[in-house]
Amino acid sequence: MIYRDLTTFRHHQIIPGTKGRGSASDVKKLLVHEQRVYIGTLQGLFYLDMKDNRVRSISTAGLQSGRSMIYDLLLMPEGNILVSTSWGVFSLDPETLQLKQKYLHITAPYGSGTNALFHDSRHRLWVSTDKHGVLLIDEHNKRLVRHFEHDEDDPDSLRFWNALSFTEDVWGNVWIGSNNGLNLYLDADDKIITLADFRKRPSGVHDHSIQILYSDSNQNIWIGTSVGGVSRLSPYLARFSKIIPANDLQTPDKRLLGIVKTPEGGLYVGTSVGLAYRPPGKTAFRIVPTADHQALAAKTTAYGLFMSRDGTLWVGSSTGLRRLPPGEKKLQPPELSNPYYFIKMLEDSEGYLWLGRPTELLKYDPRTRKIVASLQLPHTYGMLQLDTSRILVGGLGKIHLIDTRTATVLDAIDGETHGFNSITYLYQARDGSIWVGTQGDGLFHMELDTDFDLSRAKLTFYSMQQELASNAIGAIAESANGLIWFTTTRSITRLDPTSGAIQNFNDKDGAFSEGYYIGSGLQDDQGLIYFGGVKGMSIFSPEWITDDPVTPRVIFTELRLDNHPMSVGIPASPLSRPIAYTDHLTIEPRWPSITLEFASNNYASPKQIRYAYRMEGLEEEWTETSAGARFANYASMPPGNYRFLVQVCLRPRDRFWDIPVPKIDSAFDNLFVPQTSWSPSTTQQPRKLVAAPYLAPI
Repeated sequence: MIYRDLTTFRHHQIIPGTKGRGSASDVKKLLVHEQRVYIGTLQGLFYLDMKDNRVRSISTAGLQSGRSMIYDLLLMPEGNILVSTSWGVFSLDPETLQLKQKYLHITAPYGSGTNALFHDSRHRLWVSTDKHGVLLIDEHNKRLVRHFEHDEDDPDSLRFWNALSFTEDVWGNVWIGSNNGLNLYLDADDKIITLADFRKRPSGVHDHSIQILYSDSNQNIWIGTSVGGVSRLSPYLARFSKIIPANDLQTPDKRLLGIVKTPEGGLYVGTSVGLAYRPPGKTAFRIVPTADHQALAAKTTAYGLFMSRDGTLWVGSSTGLRRLPPGEKKLQPPELSNPYYFIKMLEDSEGYLWLGRPTELLKYDPRTRKIVASLQLPHTYGMLQLDTSRILVGGLGKIHLIDTRTATVLDAIDGETHGFNSITYLYQARDGSIWVGTQGDGLFHMELDTDFDLSRAKLTFYSMQQELASNAIGAIAESANGLIWFTTTRSITRLDPTSGAIQNFNDKDGAFSEGYYIGSGLQDDQGLIYFGGVKGMSIFSPEWITDDPVTPRVIFTELRLDNHPMSVGIPASPLSRPIAYTDHLTIEPRWPSITLEFASNNYASPKQIRYAYRMEGLEEEWTETSAGARFANYASMPPGNYRFLVQVCLRPRDRFWDIPVPKIDSAFDNLFVPQTSWSPSTTQQPRKLVAAPYLAPI
């Protein structure tokens, strides 16, 4: 390790208890602004004057008492500094160093103390109270917009009574960190959700105590925790997470054929090399050995998985039906040895197992380990319990209604009459209707009467003609807002039953374009959906998957001069506030190279969008670029009048770069596309960059 000259460091000490000079102990916040470093401590507010390197106290009657603790400092766009204290929010004038209380009419009903502060791109102020949640304030109208509270009974409420940190991503969503977890405010949906940590999701944040949040120019969210280190979250990966157990099992075959989650949070998966298990809170999978022969564990393909009400795990394997009783570590020997594997299993109200395989449907008694009945219904891959005595079974060319007590077929829907062949999955939505997946005829919605008369069933089909990526369906689930999610051989697909809108997600979104398997899917009690496919397993929270915004907003994310990143407070930086909030900018002519980086608030498919930019007054043609190269560089630009235009394209086949950019009213701040304009000059004078209100076409 190389140590550089330590004399370049200067130590500024604020001595506790010393009269006549700054005295404090715990420093909570530092803020650099105009040759001063403002220091918020638990004993008051101070500043370091960088001209003479002296620390001075900022004293105001009633604030600088022993109880006046400073928790946060926030530089506002107009140049004043907001100070969060144990007595509320104050505004500091950097010129006079006078403090004035702010928003008392809003914060007073929620106690006197405040903690973290944040100002978002929509000019809203986020204020964490001491014990009464988070307040969202309209800065322009000085009114309360929302009050977010902690509710023990609501998993998607604020995770704690106060917040410690905020940050905003490029899509306008606000992240909220607290001592008990991480929340995300989805701006487009106007709702707050909870992000799972390691206690609920091994791939989640490594600690539930979130101390600091930061959003960088590459759109990553950095999460500093109390004891779990630092986590980085990429928005590109946050939507569809991938888990590939084959990497832990040291096999090139990544197929994921079945999934079961235990009540404790453990995860069982069916693979080509056997049943694998990941304990709660762990990240690695291991093979579950077999009791009859250790070597069989590496030769047994595990297909269908099912957990019965007593906690027994049932495995339809290539060597037969096996069980793993609660607490056991090894799979028991096969109970039904048969060359035909089991994909779908169901437990009826009397405790019998119904086993579907390519040749027949079996009724099996797990207590006596005997087959009670056999029905010659091939390819019964879809099963659904309707009531205590009837199940619905989907097979080759038909859907059967079966009496579980007598093991007889009561009724059937013929696929030849209704236009479907082999059934792969049956799912009952919360409204009681049934969604049916097929092998090659897409998805259909089946509405039944309360008496389950199949002759009066109403079927509505969705196929590639309605823009499905494929007509072969694997598994189906439903999100809390009533949207239907299902897998195909090419995608994960979302269907809105009300509007009929369909959205396909593939490898560009983080899903697997190689496809997913029949029956390989589940939804846990946290609302997470798991789908198993050819290349592993996809896990996602449905609320993360938002629509493409109707009007995407283009945002400046970074300014570089001669390839040096510029930010507020850096010597020679022309920025007085973050580039995303800058509406004008003066660039000195000594900088020969100017680079502007930009992004869009497209949340659903950021990697698929394209951009085009043009420096009006310098260029006649648009320059087209991809999501991987979101920047424009200009060298040796003479002083003059310029306007920098950026457009975004959501549809890969579209080209509309030649469409004029329409001007809109300046009130639509959230729809601005940052653009540039330099003042005219015939001599070597500064160039002036201003943000003009233009709307990107879609």
